[in-house]
Amino acid sequence: MNFLLYPEIETDPSPYPGDSVDDAVVWYNSEKPEQSLVLTTLKASNQHPVLPTGILTYDLQGNQRQFLKGGTPNNIDLRSGFPFGDQRQSLIAASHWYSGKVGLYRLDANRKLTELKLFDTGVDKLRGLCMGKLNDQFFYFAIGGTGTIERYRIIDLNHVILEGRWQLESESEGCVVDEVGNRVYIAEENRGIWYLPLNASENTNPTLLDHVRFFGPLAKGIEGLAMLKDGEQRYLVASVQEKNRFAVYNLTTNRYVASFRINSKGSIDGVTKTDGVEIMNKPLGAQFPQGLMVVHDDKNEPQSNQSFKFVSRGALLDAIRESPH
Repeated sequence: MNFLLYPEIETDPSPYPGDSVDDAVVWYNSEKPEQSLVLTTLKASNQHPVLPTGILTYDLQGNQRQFLKGGTPNNIDLRSGFPFGDQRQSLIAASHWYSGKVGLYRLDANRKLTELKLFDTGVDKLRGLCMGKLNDQFFYFAIGGTGTIERYRIIDLNHVILEGRWQLESESEGCVVDEVGNRVYIAEENRGIWYLPLNASENTNPTLLDHVRFFGPLAKGIEGLAMLKDGEQRYLVASVQEKNRFAVYNLTTNRYVASFRINSKGSIDGVTKTDGVEIMNKPLGAQFPQGLMVVHDDKNEPQSNQSFKFVSRGALLDAIRESPH
């Protein structure tokens, strides 16, 4: 089944033209959900001389709030409940493609983002990153353009430990952790979507969820991955970049469910060639009472600078519930 969705909000455009922004994550404000933030990566300036890159933050109306300069972040993720002294807050991580490092960040009481620490990886052409949390242990997966996968456990804000390393055959980036299903999903861009148990040993081979094939839902250019939850049911949403569409998989059956596109609505243009996709499965106030999907848009018409589009999670759920699966 194929269906269409429509954006409700678009963010202020990227400060720079061309392929400049990439991935997004939603920080949930538990006290005031309507004041939650969307954090995105500004990975490249495409300017000569090169201008600063870093992390952008937006409110739920799409207004840019902050530009934290530094590094070349590509993918970004977070997990809540990390111990900062006697408080527990969200810990944010981002991959930096130029240095091959992973940066850790936090938001202060004023919702201002600050950098905490940078850690080296052994990943060649670092691109992808996703975080997880199991038994109060925090970790991240670092994914390389050569197909390398590394898992790091965060001991504290000054120490991380490499716990495992795996290898796919070709360029990979997108990944997402499903703690309930005890899996991490990785997109090998031109071959398919794989998964590993979160506690996998280095002798464990990745398992293929689905592969690129001529008449299949996946095609070359598999990019962002996101988790969609509907009660106890979980779905994987994958961006198929070169086809300007998204594929949805039922994670109980591991079967394909449906594909969708995001078309224009009013003055907001449609979505093409999405890099990063993120889904917040909690209500975010009156504007997004059933949560939010954030997607990168590579061509923000009529402007030339890229942006992110906000789509109602409720609309996505309604369409999937109507799909035969």
